[in-house]
Amino acid sequence: MFLGIFFILVWNVRSQDTLTFMHYNLLYYGKNTSFCDQSNNNINEKNENLSTIIQFMQPDIFSVNELDGDGSTPVTDDAGYLLNNALNEGEIDFYRKVPFESAYLANTLYYNYKKVRFYSYDPIYIYTGREKIFNCYTFYHYSQDLATGDTVFFKYFVAHLKAGSGYAMERKDEVEVFMNYIQHEISEPGNYILTADLNVYYSDEPAFQKLINPGDSVYRFNDPVNVTGNWHDNSHFNDYHTQSTHEYGECFSYGGMDDRFDFILTSDYIMQGTHGMSYVPGSYRTVGQDGSSFNSSLNLEGNGNVPDSIAEALYNFSDHLPVRLRIRFDQNPGNELGVDKVFYEPQQPGSEDSVKVYANVLDTEDQLEFIKLKWGVNSGTYTDSSFIELKGNYYTGVIPAYDKGEDVYFKVFGVDENKEEIIASDEYHYEVQLVSNITAAKEKNIDININTLVQQHLKIEVQDFPYGMVLLNIWTLDGRLIMQKDITLHQHIQVNVPFDYPAGNYLYEMNYRGKTLKSGIFYKK
Repeated sequence: MFLGIFFILVWNVRSQDTLTFMHYNLLYYGKNTSFCDQSNNNINEKNENLSTIIQFMQPDIFSVNELDGDGSTPVTDDAGYLLNNALNEGEIDFYRKVPFESAYLANTLYYNYKKVRFYSYDPIYIYTGREKIFNCYTFYHYSQDLATGDTVFFKYFVAHLKAGSGYAMERKDEVEVFMNYIQHEISEPGNYILTADLNVYYSDEPAFQKLINPGDSVYRFNDPVNVTGNWHDNSHFNDYHTQSTHEYGECFSYGGMDDRFDFILTSDYIMQGTHGMSYVPGSYRTVGQDGSSFNSSLNLEGNGNVPDSIAEALYNFSDHLPVRLRIRFDQNPGNELGVDKVFYEPQQPGSEDSVKVYANVLDTEDQLEFIKLKWGVNSGTYTDSSFIELKGNYYTGVIPAYDKGEDVYFKVFGVDENKEEIIASDEYHYEVQLVSNITAAKEKNIDININTLVQQHLKIEVQDFPYGMVLLNIWTLDGRLIMQKDITLHQHIQVNVPFDYPAGNYLYEMNYRGKTLKSGIFYKK
């Protein structure tokens, strides 16, 4: 799929907003294997260690490899579990997650919504004898200039190449597919960042050369520290080795610090600072690497790179060290306070159904202390309330069940440190049915499925539906209404609706005769 990207050229190159980007191999986060399980790689202990690292580093974009991506035990939503228990901890509440394809070990990232905003996601399918998925995310800088339509877009790739000293040609093949995607699918240079566990052993390895010296140099990636040579088992590169933090181990790779596997690479646009964002010289760093641990375990006492408590957390968390750099944007950060989007389910609850409310609250200047959900049976009068917590990307609360025929009204409020309600959402309303719309649809044998076709269409399949016009609304996850379309449905029908939007998750709602028939989230590949 071709995705047009717009880059704003900013002539004022004065430093205005500097962001930190960090990449980390999580070492089988949430994944049980024959050699790596909850006895030697416990997910809750990992959360404690990662939280310590994140509180110290506070990256604005945090990309990862080796996250359980298929919902195997001990938890089914590993990305959400990590977000709720390791990132948005203590005073931190600004990280949000992004979509990714299901995989045995997934790549993904988390971002600081106060600094950047997620725009789109495109999976890159790598077929080189086995299927692998790299990730392409498009972001834009959240700046004051958004009010006039200006911002800086950038693409952030997350990849993981084949491991092993005998697989150099497999790594080359994977990079060839990746670079072909950039050159022929995106087909224009831009602000590009590649974060990856490349598993390369020296700079002349074919995979690395295809990144830094591609056939068309406009698509070149750069090593910001420009460190070339044979990195493997070479003390000359002590300061750049990222694996292994352990000399011995079961789950952990062993052998000590002697390989440079993990990288953040940037395009010419960023190195030259020509399109609104630029690499901050000297900011590239292997976190926890003080050069004193060649062929031995990470230095935990008197570490010259991080405090000892951070070194210990790094040692306990993974056999890799994270890498980070800083990038300067030529625009001032934006300010925003408000309730951006509210949705709830079920849309037509029955008398036995509680209603789950989700709210996207934006507070870039930390003016809010609490988020409150208030509801009642009269418009504008809310007799009940509860404080709601951030879970995943949304603040989430529950309204208890009401009797059939009751009208329920609710709002979401932001409360400051003086316990003043300083922001509020629109008012929302639903009428309690005898049974929920979902149950009613099942009882009537009405079946509506919504999914996607590769030819940029949504496929809506209907069984046993009475003839009538249905209004389809679709929003992005940040609340932008992008489609309103009337669709005629009847009995047994399949309708293909053009939907030429980027891959990712979208909210939808289907209304019939003034009532919400079905709503939820669908994923467009």
